[in-house]
Amino acid sequence: MPPAAGSSSGSIDMELLKEREIDRSRLQGGQLLGEGAFGHVVKATLSRPEEDDLVVAIKKLKDDDDPQARQALLRETCIMLLCGNHDNVLMLKGICFRDGPLQLVLEYAEHGSLLHLLWTLRAESKLNRTVLVNKRHIFENMMVGFCCGLEHLATRRVRTCLSC
Repeated sequence: MPPAAGSSSGSIDMELLKEREIDRSRLQGGQLLGEGAFGHVVKATLSRPEEDDLVVAIKKLKDDDDPQARQALLRETCIMLLCGNHDNVLMLKGICFRDGPLQLVLEYAEHGSLLHLLWTLRAESKLNRTVLVNKRHIFENMMVGFCCGLEHLATRRVRTCLSC
């Protein structure tokens, strides 16, 4: 079983990161998907030798020169590596950290984020109360998936912060 992740010890295993390094020349695209206080996420294509290209999301810092933001993103990367593979946990495909700004290459969530879905359902339900009844199965399936993902993380001893 892996060591507990999410602690504030701050140690970053650079060897582990090097194993997941992706040459940034293999990434194409850049449609903005979302933006937060410290960075943004873009949709891109990852070219893979001897395989079909893969649609991915790339998480980038707004200011790569900010050492605290960079360190936080590196810690997030290490935690994601400890998560392992699960259908309901976003997977880290790789990382670009040489010859340019730090970038996390993530599995692309085709249907967007849970938060976006919840906000959309809330807005639609204010306009029309039957929306929640009609979309109840979507909401229930997403919640079951969310719980399965959390259960997987618990078995891997990865602590999550749902308010982040």
